[in-house]
Amino acid sequence: MASKAEAVMVAVLARLQGSPSIADNVRRAHRIPVTREQAPAVHLIDGTDTPTPAKNNCLTQRTRGFTGSIFVRDDAGASAADPYVLAVNAALDPEDNSPYPSNAVLRQGRITIDEEIADGDAVRVDMAFEFDYHTSGWALDA
Repeated sequence: MASKAEAVMVAVLARLQGSPSIADNVRRAHRIPVTREQAPAVHLIDGTDTPTPAKNNCLTQRTRGFTGSIFVRDDAGASAADPYVLAVNAALDPEDNSPYPSNAVLRQGRITIDEEIADGDAVRVDMAFEFDYHTSGWALDA
């Protein structure tokens, strides 16, 4: 049985891979470099999962972070990533789409731009997100 957090991450990836397509290369990945030839690409990167125990010890609120990393190849720099940033944001918007599993509440975080430092590098834009969900005590699954 999958954890509640994993169910949400699967739903996030499905939204990013859904129609209309954001990029040809959308996948869940660890932090790996993407060359200019592999761009555009969108990688979903897992983050931390932090518990906040409830006072009554019955429910635990957990906060799970993740990053949507966008890679583009363009001499225009970060401005070339803007359409992808907007597409990722729209795909993950809980207001415009169905609710996330386990009644998870998604929040937007910081957007960080890493301009290319050499001709072989793609411009990278990291979009931080986190979601809250509840578990019973020590349980992580549904």
